[in-house]
Order: sequence, then structure tokens, then C-alpha cells
Amino acid sequence: MSKKVDSSKNLKIQPTALLQYLSFNQDAKNHHAGALSNKNLRLAISNAIDRESLVNNYVMNGSIATYTAIPVNFAPSFITDKFFAEDQKQFADVVGFDVEKARKFLETAKSELGKNDFDLNIIYANDGGDTVVKVAQAIKSQVEENLPGVKITLQPMPKAEYLSNVTSNNYDLALTNWAPDYNDPMTFLNLWTTDGCEIAEHWSNAEYDQIIKDCTIGAYVNDYQARWAAMYDAEKILLDNAIIAPLYTNASAVLISPNVSGVDFHSVAIERVFKNVKVQ
Repeated sequence: MSKKVDSSKNLKIQPTALLQYLSFNQDAKNHHAGALSNKNLRLAISNAIDRESLVNNYVMNGSIATYTAIPVNFAPSFITDKFFAEDQKQFADVVGFDVEKARKFLETAKSELGKNDFDLNIIYANDGGDTVVKVAQAIKSQVEENLPGVKITLQPMPKAEYLSNVTSNNYDLALTNWAPDYNDPMTFLNLWTTDGCEIAEHWSNAEYDQIIKDCTIGAYVNDYQARWAAMYDAEKILLDNAIIAPLYTNASAVLISPNVSGVDFHSVAIERVFKNVKVQ
């Protein structure tokens, strides 16, 4: 009889810097009459989502519930060595799981929009594994349970179709993610400028754009501390206005044989590098 191996001893859970989030389409001309151009409706949805439940019950790979627009365990300060998003409670007034608060935001949205019911869709690419399907289903369940009058329709599709929909403005909410190209908060923050990435939230804010410009080619480029502080200011604008709803920072869970060493893990770019691997 072969000896039973305790695989848990070989389990390696490595944080990455891939941020999973909901993108809100704010275009007033979209096919649901622009309901999501209302900030309070966006805030209601964000605060109706139990992120801890998502990572503990559906993702289940060591991913971390996230309440910032920058992923956890990413971009340490050269001065303090603290990660940019180390304080996950800094935006607790607008990002969290609070049903009572979410319903207050919803009541305000209903009054402002003159509507009591909202039928919204969430699109997502379903060819990346079961996790995204489970997360989408959980978000639908939580939002519909916690926000009376809000109905969510899930629209799974292949990634190519998904990208076509987000670039052609054919969605309400998109379940999406972003992985950093370099170890700096700007690799995320510049996504939400007026001329940002292909997933357009149809949001434009001159103050936000100016901060990003100052941090990249302007006044703060040669002043590290001022630049760092300004990026926090930009993130606050982003989350105060609920341009996105951050969900979780992904992790990588792998089994590594005891006789294998030298696998290097990175939170930026290539997650695993095998050039120094040794097999005993």
C-alpha cells in the first residue's frame, strides 16, 4: 500500500497583484437609460457586496477581500516600505459591506432617478474557469437580496465577445480584472482617466485627470512624497464616486513537490519564474 501524502504541506499560496472589480457603465445613453450614471446607485451596489464571503466561499484560493482601487500587497513605498493599499479601511465610508448603508444609498438613488426598480446586467468572460462564474452568481444573489428593487441578469460569454461588448458600450456592469505592468499604483490609476483603457466607464473628471498628469509628466514627477500623496487623492476621487467596486486581490495556490526548490513568485508581470528551479 502506498503511503498517503499530506498535500497541504506542499501547498503554496502566493499573493498576486491582480485586482478583480466591477466596472460601472455610466453612459447616460446606454440601454438601461443611464441609471448607473447615478452615484448613489453605484454606491448602493458596492456596499451590498460581501467581499469576505466571495473570497472565503467561492474563490477559495487565498485571495484577499479588497476595499481599495489598488490591490493588497502591492507597490511598497520607498520611504516607509508599506504597501500602498495596506490600510484597507481608509475608504470604509464608501466601500464596504453594509446593508443598511447600501439601502440608504439606494433610497436616495430612487428619489433622484424617480424609479423604484432597476434591471441591470453583469457581463463577464466565462472561458477562464469556474471561479468567475461562481463570483458572478454570488454577486447577483447578494445584490438582489440586499437591495429591494434591483434585479441582476448575468450574461456570460466568451472573452472575445466580452471585449467586443465593453468596447462597444453594450453593458451595465462588467466583472473584470487588471494585472499590473509595473510595481507602481499608476499602473492601475491611469486606467480611469478620460482616455483610459478599453473598458470605458464613461466617466470623466478633470481633477482626477490633472492629478494623474501631474504624477506622470508634471509637478510631482521629481517629488516622491508629493506624488505618493497625490495618488491617494486620485484614489479617493475614484472611490468616493464609485467608479468601480473593488472586489478582491487574487492569489495563486499551487502544490510544489518537497523535492522541488527555487520557484520564484512575483506579484508583477510573470507570476512564476522557473529559471532557478532545482529538483533533488
